[in-house]
Order: sequence, then C-alpha cells, then structure tokens
Amino acid sequence: MKTEPGINRLLEPFEVLDLTDEKGSFCPYILSHLGASVTRLESREPKRDFWWWAYDSQKKRLEVDIEREQDKALSLVRRADFLVESFPPGHMDRIGLGYSALKELNPRLIYTSITPYGQTGPYKDYKASDLEIMAMSGVMYVLGDPDRPPVRISFPQSYLLTSAIAAVGTLIAHHWRETTGQGQHVDVSAQESLYDVLMQAPYYYKWFGNDPARTGPYRLGVSGGIFLHPMIWKCRDGHVAYMMQGGKLGAYSNSTLARYIEEEGILPDHVRQIRWEELDMAQMTQEKMEEIWKPFADFFLRHTVEEIYRIALKERIQLFPVNTVRDIIHDEQLEAREYWVFKDIRELGKELKFPGRLAKLSFPDQGGESGERAGPNESPERPPFEGLKIADFSWVAAGPWVTTWLEGYGAEVVKVESINRLDATRVSGPYLDNRPGPDRSGMFLVFNGAKKSLTLNLNTPGGREIARKLVKWADVVVESFAPGQMRRWGLNYEELCKLNPKLIMLSASMMGATGPHAEQPGLGLQLTSLAGFTYLTGWPDRDPPYIWGAYTDIPASRIGASALLAVLDYYRRSGKPCYIDLSQYEASLHFLSPLILEFQATGNPGNRMGNRSPIASPHGVFPCKGKDRWCAISVFSEEEWQALCQAMGTPETATNTLFSTFEKRKENEDALEDLIASWTRGRPPEDVMTLLQDAGVNAGVVKTSGDLFADPQFKHRRHFIPVSHPEVGDYEYFCPGFRLAKVPIRAGRAPCLGEHNEYVCTKILGLTDDEFIEYLTSGALE
Repeated sequence: MKTEPGINRLLEPFEVLDLTDEKGSFCPYILSHLGASVTRLESREPKRDFWWWAYDSQKKRLEVDIEREQDKALSLVRRADFLVESFPPGHMDRIGLGYSALKELNPRLIYTSITPYGQTGPYKDYKASDLEIMAMSGVMYVLGDPDRPPVRISFPQSYLLTSAIAAVGTLIAHHWRETTGQGQHVDVSAQESLYDVLMQAPYYYKWFGNDPARTGPYRLGVSGGIFLHPMIWKCRDGHVAYMMQGGKLGAYSNSTLARYIEEEGILPDHVRQIRWEELDMAQMTQEKMEEIWKPFADFFLRHTVEEIYRIALKERIQLFPVNTVRDIIHDEQLEAREYWVFKDIRELGKELKFPGRLAKLSFPDQGGESGERAGPNESPERPPFEGLKIADFSWVAAGPWVTTWLEGYGAEVVKVESINRLDATRVSGPYLDNRPGPDRSGMFLVFNGAKKSLTLNLNTPGGREIARKLVKWADVVVESFAPGQMRRWGLNYEELCKLNPKLIMLSASMMGATGPHAEQPGLGLQLTSLAGFTYLTGWPDRDPPYIWGAYTDIPASRIGASALLAVLDYYRRSGKPCYIDLSQYEASLHFLSPLILEFQATGNPGNRMGNRSPIASPHGVFPCKGKDRWCAISVFSEEEWQALCQAMGTPETATNTLFSTFEKRKENEDALEDLIASWTRGRPPEDVMTLLQDAGVNAGVVKTSGDLFADPQFKHRRHFIPVSHPEVGDYEYFCPGFRLAKVPIRAGRAPCLGEHNEYVCTKILGLTDDEFIEYLTSGALE
C-alpha cells in the first residue's frame, strides 16, 4: 500500500487562528499535525520554554495585539476556517471579537472556546489551574494513597486532555459546516472534559452509594471482585504494572508467570493447584487472594524491571514496566517505528527528539477520484454524520469511545462482539446489585451509547462471512485487536478493500501495527505505566500508585478520533480511502512532550511531586470539614498571594518573612501548607472554594463521584442525559466536554449483548429469515 500523503497533510486547505494560552494551545497543535495551517497571534515575543518548543514552535506567528489592533485581527478572521481561543468567558465579546460578532463577518467560521467550566453556568467565571480541574472533575479523588491527600499527575494533564477533546468537537463542527456551509461556536469545558477519566467510578456511587477513593497501588473491582487488586508491583530496581484477572481473561498470563515461579522452586502448592481458567474473583475473599498474590509479589521483587519485561515480551503477557521519560526516549519499539522527529534547537545548541506523527496512514493502490468541497445541504438540521455507517470491531475503551462520539452525532454504529470472548468491560464491575452479567456492567455502559450489538464467532466460517457482509455495508471499520488478529481472520485492510474499495479503517492497538513489540497484548491499565504517567503520579517519598482507569485510552481516543475525522474530510475532498494505524502509546506521548524535551536538554526526567508545582506556591490540596473532604488551592502571582491572605483573615501573613516572596514560600512550603490547612480544616470545602474564588484565587472542591451527580455546573450544562436500559434501568448518558451550538448530541443507551443480531442480519445486511436461522444454528452468531 502507498503511504502518501502523510497525516500531516490531511487538512492542508484549512487555516486556523490560534488565540490560546497554555489552556488551549494543544488543540491548534493537533490541527497543525493533521495538516492545517496554524497562525498564532501574540502581542509580544513568547517565552521560549519547553512547553513552547513542544506545542507552539511549529506554528506560524504574527505579532498582533488583538485588543488594540482589531482591524488586523478581523482581516485574518475573514479568511480563517477555524479560530481557537482560551480567554475567560465574555472577554472576547468585550473586545469585539466574540463569536456573535465574527459570525457576521465570516459565517463559515468554526469558533472554539476553551475555558475551565464552559461559557455558561454558575462556575463559568471561576478560575482554575490544572490542580483545580483535576479536583472539580472528580479525577483527583481517586488518585493517590488513602492515608494522604488526593493527588494529581505531576505533569499537568487537564488542559491537554481538554484541548484534545476540543479538537474532536472542532472537527465534528467542521464536518457539519462542510455539508451545510454554516460555522458555529464550540464551547469546551475542562471540568467536563476530564469526566471520561473516571470511566466506571460513578457507578459505584450510583449503584452502591460508595465513592471510590484512593487505593494506592491497588485497583478496585476487577472481574466482579469488590476487593482491592494489586496493579503496581515492586521489583528490585523499579516497578511493573500487572493485573491478575480471573477466568479466561487472566488464565494465560497468570499460569505463565506461575510457571516461571515454579522453575525457581518456590511456587506454593495452593497456587500450583489453581485452575486459572476457573478462578472466579467474584467468589474470592481478600484474604484468599492475598495468599495467591504473595508468591507473585516475591517473584517480582527478586528480579529487575528489565528481566520481568523481557519475560512479558517473550511470553506475550499483559505486563509493562513503570517507565520514566528516560526509558521512553530509548524504547526500541518507538525506534523501530521511526516515531521520533529530530529537530535542531539552536537556542539550546542541541538536536532533540520530538514526539512524531499522531498516527500512520496507508492508502490502497486503487485510489479514488478527486472531489470538490461540498456545497450547502438543503437539510441543515441533519446531524453531521447521518448516513455514515461504521462497523465497530473494537473493544474496551479507546476504539469504542471514538465510535460513540460519531454515533452521538449521527453515525450508525454496529458493534461486533462475541459471546465466547466478551468485551472486557462487560465482565468488569461494578455490576448492578453486585450480580455479574454481561448486560449489568457499569463499565460497558460508559463506552457504548446507542450502538447496535451484533455477536459473531469470527473463528467460524459463518461468522467471518457475516463480518465480510458487514464490511461491504460499512463506510468505516474500527478495530482494536492485537496486530495480526484481523489478518488471521482474513479481515485485514488489504482483504477488506477487495470487498469495499472505498473503505476507511482505523486500527487502534497498544503499540502500533508494526515493530518488535507490536503484538504485545495489554490494556490501557498497563500502558499508562509504559507511557510514563504512573511514574509521575504520587509522592516523592513513596512508590507510585495505580492511576484510576485505563488512562492512556483517554488521550489515545481523542487523538484517534481527530485522525479519523481528518481522514473522513480528506476522503470527502479526494475520494481516497485510507488505513489509520494508531499506536495508543505513541499518541499518549504527545501529552508529555515538554517533559520529553526537558529531559534531553537538562537530564531532568521529572518525578512525583505530590501536589506541588515548580511555578506556584501554595499549590496543594487542603483538608476541610467532613470525612475525606478537601479543597485544592493554587497561587501563581503575588496579587493572588495577597488575596489569599486577606481571604483567610490573616493579611499579616503576606509580609511574613517566611512567605513574603515566591522563593521564600517554596523554601518554607511545609510550614505554609500547615498554616493554610489550619484555616481550611474547620470549613466545608464548598465554603473555602466560594470565598477564595470571590477573592480571585484559584480554588476547587475535590469532588467525589456523588458530588458530580449533584454538581450545579454539570446540571446547568446538561452533562448527564437520562436514558433507560432493560437490564439496569435508568442511568446517565454523559456528554463529551464540548457543546456544539447548532448540533445537539444524540443520547442513547448501550445495547444488550447480541440485542440486534436479527435486525442487523435481516434489515441491514439483507439476509432472508432462513439464512439468518442457518447462521444462528451454525454457531456463527455467538
């Protein structure tokens, strides 16, 4: 297959104006990596730090003071396709550059606004750094150790994740614009954008009344168990991420490691006798599982990370190291895939490796005919992807999220599953009433709104026949199996193109479709550690904790969706179908780019910092009135420091010699945090937040899952939309972090397993009733 053009040319015809700060700069960065021409408007020479080198250095720059040189700005707006800004709500309107004014000048303009809480609602004017967004989104409450305050990931992630979902929303609005001729406003809330990170956590509250909290290196609720499961295991010189799953999902990895332990002569009889395929964790107690885990923990502790990882690679076990940035820079999989882009930075006198492409593209030899940009559609009320047909062979999170977003804006998605190998989210808790069942899992509900479920046994000829019929029907195929599996079924892209020459296909694998580690199995639960995020979370004096959820699925799904949307747009204009090879590992590294550059320039690989920051003080999470109640507070300027001291009723603290300057506050940070904690401890966190926000200080309640269901901002923005499911009853479909002004999202419930077998086969694929029954009785629909 041909490999040109690259992903960095897909959006070549389009112009982007970048009016963002660090809260939003990653959105235009993604658009630029997809080929759009990005011009950054700045009123002064920017500070050239590693953040700038990572996310802004490749953009064109114009020195324009938008508040004083509006004519210059307006002349650029007239020819722009997109404008991305991250000013506080109302600021752009006050200077005459809000969407309401610019849409008259350029009706096709897509205008994307990125703010902490969105453009409307009771919190819209609240200030928030990364720390407060991590708190107010509920993510922080589940990160860290149970005997210490909640923590964030030490390298700021909130606004990178927000900007990434902003790119998805922007490109969805673009598709609607290209069929209707109409631009619109895209309103992006950071608080809502991080809700995805919680994955199934809210269902513990909804169904059991319990808020999942910090569990250190352990994970809650795997395979139906309600006790803690080790996720981060200590080795002789570091840590690895390994999840002991029950039943068929974990049988191979567990038994293989047990064999290595036995070879060392120290496998206890009670572990040797386990039939791993029959291990039902839902029926086990914490005490019994700890007896099983102990020889595994001892085995890891006797070996280095490298020794354990080599076993995992040789045996294809779902296990990854807890990498540092230093490890990532020298990763042989990234080198083999020629991932890195080398750039000579003259100011630093060094050549540095930059994270490279967002995904790899390949084009089939049979190309389509060039097309023209579509004109206005006579039915602008239609959602942008109405008529788009997607065969979704993906499972767990990254792929299913991509298809859920497209379904929410009009696409018809058929999710291909198997009774014989259930989607891992169907067999992971929490379950309604704590009764396991494939249609009772809260985790499955999160990723699969309003899809149609078709069960196929792809190991049978009949199952593969139906799959091929589905591919003929589809415009897009999405899959997330380990590389090689689709080929073994004869469903690889080259074969599928013979059935459907116009097919677009997205393969979302752990480490990409090629390279020495391509077929290494795993989940985002472990990939989070390989990609460096686990090492950067927690306290400097402790081992890293488990990061709740499959964290890398969140950045990877947003990059994957942006890539697919850009490919769909390119196909609309060129008629050329495409294969997208998305490495979730590679996509996630863009969210650590500044740290990757800093390590190469200075040797600093980053470390766990708890909640502290090198550029702010105080910057922490403080105890409040109530059980496990906290408020995040951060101060970035002397003005904010003065305001904090006034709000606490101790204005003299501002001039105290221990805290009078930023440098002094950093030097005496323990004493400073004790002082603030003594003030917050007797107050409800909501009162602390309100008082400090009124004073102009960043502050946010560390929200629990239960808090979010009652959150006034979420209610105002209709973050939750009620839907009804035949097995679990009413539950909340949650919206992505963006709102399109002219296109509402289409909410719907997740399907039951195989619920639409007959409908898909007879109504979509056109099988007769007799043919359907023949496939049914042959076992093809299992």
